[in-house]
Amino acid sequence: MFAAGFAAAPVAADPITQGSPGDIDINSDTSQTISAQTYNNTSNVTIDVSSLTSAGVDLSPDNANYSSSSGDVDAVTFDSSADEITVDLVTGYTSGGTEGNAVPVSIAGLDPSGASVSSGLTYDVTQDGVTQETGTFAITNSANPTFVDTTAVSPGDVSQGDTSQTISNVEVNTAATGETGVTVQFDVSSLDNAGADISSGSVLISNSDVTNGDVDSTSTSLGSGTFSVTVNTDSGANSFTIDQVQLTGIDTSNIADATGLTHSVEITAAGTGSTGASGTTATYQTGAGNTGPSGGVNYISSVGGGVDVVYQGEDVYLTGTALDGTDGQTVNLREVDETENNVVTSSSQIEQLTVEDISDVEYPSDVNTSAQNAGNSLAVEIDTADLSSGDYFLRGAGSLPSSPNQDNTFEVTTQSLSAEFADDEVTDEGGNAQTDLEFSSNRGSYSVDVSADGLDAEELFGIFAPNSDFSNAADGPNTTTEDIVDTGTPAATFGTFNAAVYADSEDDSDSRIVLYNIQDQENSVDFSGIDSGDYEFEYNVTDTEASDTGSITVAERDRAADFGESVYTQTAGDVVEVTVELEDTDDAYLQFGDESSGFVDILYVEDDDDDDEVTFEINTRTLGTSAGFDSVYNTEDDIVESQVHGGFTEGESLSFVDEDDAGLTASGATTGFEAYLDNLDLIDADTEGPQDQLTRPLQATDYELAANGDTTFVVNEDEQSELNNEIGLTTVDLTQPSVENVRTWTAPSNNADENDNLNETLEEVTQRTDIAADDQLIIQAEASGIYGHMVAISERNNRAGFDGLDDGFSATTLDTLRNRNGEGVNFEVEADDATGNQDPTSLQLDSSNVNDEDVYLFVDNEAGELYVVVDTSSSAAFDGNIEDDTEFTAELEYEADADQRFEFATQGDFGTNGPAAFPYFLSGEDNTQTESVSFSIEDRDATFDNLNDDDEVQIAAGESATVTGTTNVAPGSDASVRIRSAQGVSPSFVETTDVEISEDGSFEAEFDLSGAAVGDEATVEFRVAGSAEASSDAVLVEQVESSAVFTVSELNPQDVTATVGDALTITATVENTGNAEATQTVEFRVGGDAVASQDVTLGAGNSTTVEFADVDTSGLDAGEYEHGVFTDDDSQTATLTLEAADDGSDGSDGSDGSDGSDGSDGSDGSDGSDGSDGSDGSDGSDGSSEDGTPGFGALVALVALIAAALLATRRND
Repeated sequence: MFAAGFAAAPVAADPITQGSPGDIDINSDTSQTISAQTYNNTSNVTIDVSSLTSAGVDLSPDNANYSSSSGDVDAVTFDSSADEITVDLVTGYTSGGTEGNAVPVSIAGLDPSGASVSSGLTYDVTQDGVTQETGTFAITNSANPTFVDTTAVSPGDVSQGDTSQTISNVEVNTAATGETGVTVQFDVSSLDNAGADISSGSVLISNSDVTNGDVDSTSTSLGSGTFSVTVNTDSGANSFTIDQVQLTGIDTSNIADATGLTHSVEITAAGTGSTGASGTTATYQTGAGNTGPSGGVNYISSVGGGVDVVYQGEDVYLTGTALDGTDGQTVNLREVDETENNVVTSSSQIEQLTVEDISDVEYPSDVNTSAQNAGNSLAVEIDTADLSSGDYFLRGAGSLPSSPNQDNTFEVTTQSLSAEFADDEVTDEGGNAQTDLEFSSNRGSYSVDVSADGLDAEELFGIFAPNSDFSNAADGPNTTTEDIVDTGTPAATFGTFNAAVYADSEDDSDSRIVLYNIQDQENSVDFSGIDSGDYEFEYNVTDTEASDTGSITVAERDRAADFGESVYTQTAGDVVEVTVELEDTDDAYLQFGDESSGFVDILYVEDDDDDDEVTFEINTRTLGTSAGFDSVYNTEDDIVESQVHGGFTEGESLSFVDEDDAGLTASGATTGFEAYLDNLDLIDADTEGPQDQLTRPLQATDYELAANGDTTFVVNEDEQSELNNEIGLTTVDLTQPSVENVRTWTAPSNNADENDNLNETLEEVTQRTDIAADDQLIIQAEASGIYGHMVAISERNNRAGFDGLDDGFSATTLDTLRNRNGEGVNFEVEADDATGNQDPTSLQLDSSNVNDEDVYLFVDNEAGELYVVVDTSSSAAFDGNIEDDTEFTAELEYEADADQRFEFATQGDFGTNGPAAFPYFLSGEDNTQTESVSFSIEDRDATFDNLNDDDEVQIAAGESATVTGTTNVAPGSDASVRIRSAQGVSPSFVETTDVEISEDGSFEAEFDLSGAAVGDEATVEFRVAGSAEASSDAVLVEQVESSAVFTVSELNPQDVTATVGDALTITATVENTGNAEATQTVEFRVGGDAVASQDVTLGAGNSTTVEFADVDTSGLDAGEYEHGVFTDDDSQTATLTLEAADDGSDGSDGSDGSDGSDGSDGSDGSDGSDGSDGSDGSDGSDGSSEDGTPGFGALVALVALIAAALLATRRND
């Protein structure tokens, strides 16, 4: 019982000091007296006790009553709906009463059992409308948490070799529902006392290991021998169970046999739901209680250590103190059928075995040691080869239990084994002789015997340890035995499969090897040197019944190398791409060149992307020079190595021999390759190396490219090179470089490097010599022999290198090339605007002035074409301002020196020294080749058709009003035509239509002007990219006045060469594209002068072919002329080259053009000049025709037609 004091504070009096109420114990307190002090007042007093009911105390049980022993109190009542006690004072209670007397209020029959532990509770007391709180009090719980059943706690037994122990089933009743912070302490020092090392041990427990609660905290170290677990009980629960807590990291290697050991468990701290004394202790005994085998039972393997699981075929041994029978006594091997509570309850007899004294039999040393430690020197051997999967134990001798704990049984399981070759077939040599072999099993590590019919131990060893020496492995001290494999470690193992050779004393040692202690793995095996045939491999695990077989076919290697082309033709100095398909091999050795071509390099090539071929590029300009490998050879997806440039790292060592298979030697040679070159008379090894074979870059001739199936290269008795096993051959035909036509093209305004490759650029170009400002200028040169050098420059500058052949080069590449004076390559683009001492405006190429967006280069290495792309809108592209209609000349020259040819000794490997001498030309100024083209850059402009006499554009009013015209802006540009009504026109109109610019510059726009009226005036604009480039006044008419427009096309011949005095025949097509018939004079002009003309009348839409026959050229000088057909509206021009006439005497035949076929012979005359692309096919045209008529005539026209066709074909290509 406790008292809670309160005092009401009447209005007319001062309150008195109050006392603090006592606490309520939910386990023992069932009644309460509230003692109050009152004033001289007749008012009733109310006490608010809701704090009690809120805490769970029941104030109105069946036997509860409320009263007061004071004579001043008439009655005490409780209102359960308001949780309020009312104290009625006696009638007539006046100030005459004794002030300050206690007025006790008693509550009997309270039920606090359902209350929650609480603190800081107060009562509200009210009298005469004044409320005042009492002091604080609490609801307490003096009970303790307890263990449910201390005998239920179950730790697992510990055997020698175990590293963990599990303690299970710790049940705790809490003192209150939902109690938190209950701490359970475990003392496991008995493990330490038994010899286990727990200093590094730790504790593992999680929320899933606790029923009706969560782990609040855990001390995780076992070092002190004790640890604790704090648990928060689930809300509404009054108990929890620690299902398991695991002790890990225990070292039991030195543990001793012992029984009856205990761990103690103690509740060291009550939770927040109770206030009673903590420290209740409960101890338990550890089940069977063994550290070490229960009852002295110890099942161990042949290599020592306890076993839980063995694989069928492994031997198991029983030792221990429980085996206290006699030598020769019979024991029973039984299979477990059923268990209950971790104890075997049913088993079946398998066989009887015999207890043996270890001194009488040969047991593994670890078994002997275990038996001796048990003190009885007895052991039983259990052969598991015929046992099925299951749990087994021995009984029937000594103290062996008849129904053992399950921890004192051992499990037999079946080992799985899979051994699989990655390929069904391999070859007997080379890269395809190798394949992968994958082992997999449900066992961690194991040893495997390997055998195969037809293979001896040495051959097997070579397959599984290909890089090891069999004689070393078969040396006595390095061999092994079956016992060593099963119970120890072989003296030596080899290769990734840990191969070992059996001693001669072992059965079948000459036909099997062992792979020791392997794990699941996939590694390479090598069948090099194995006879062709089918082989069945057997794999047997040495200590279990697991086995597998695998088949593989070894085929005789039939290597072949098939080059993509029988002849690779490329210009000397450029890059040639070679593809070689490899059969039955993934690598080969290629010899480029031979003694007859004056150069040899040997390459190692390997298919590295498994597509059965190798593709690589050869830079014929840098091959044989001091250039690094990356400037000479290139491959995207494969492996290529060179003896001349860097040597081999992937390729094998090469063998260089004479016809008698004797190794080659040479004075001064430091490598076999140098001796090979010396014997071929390509170098003097005393003073020269492989990069000293050439005097100048590889010249135009044939170079053999042969594939060798092995690594042996031979010099025969005739001092000629041979391949020991030639498996493929092609020829690299390097032709003479040249520079031919130079022409210009235009494309829509854009950065020079906007396109990713040449093909994208050519999709947008139009051939023109008049370039509109801001459009792209493309200068094309039919030139060859320089692209290898450009690759080398780019590679040296850490730029595109070989990739530039596809992706393009920076302008500085060409700038560097032309500034290497000795190389003899000159390229200039200059304006014809030089005056006085002022230099002409020129195209800039050096990187200090231009970026790729200003000037960029594309090349066609195969066709021999250079494209210089210029953004004419860039202020950096030229070194000066460009005025309207500025004339330029672009010139590319290959310069030959007058007296000497290019030599590395003079010009350097890369032409960095003078004098200029193109590396592929003979000396003599006549051998210099120069080509140029003239072009202009003009302001953008456009003109409109259908002008009236007032120069107004006539536009027919209506739904399909049409505006046509011509512009110099590049076709493909973003162009439009806009019509805007003049000021004052009503209704006003503005219409804009996109237009396509055709190749000849014409455009057409259609508008719906049905809302406009005849006579309305307007302005028409030609716009590009949103800006007006040309404009004109316009007027809407009922019908546009008729006009004729004569266009010219199909000029024939176009670019042509003839002799001064020849008579020319020229044809062209003239078409009237206008809407009225007209007559115009059509002229044939040479050099701007009309030399022939005719009047042509054409109706609208009609066309005709005009011919100018027998045009006499005798009045013209030799040289180049622009020739073409002109009308009032249009023209088409080309280049006429006139050569000086000779005296008609016989001359030697000129060489045939490269592409042209020979024509029939006329009578001998002067030699005809050879066309650059084979236009001259005849052996030399006569000085005069057979009838004595000088001229061009039909023969020249025919040749010109052929040239035109070839040129068109070349352009299309």
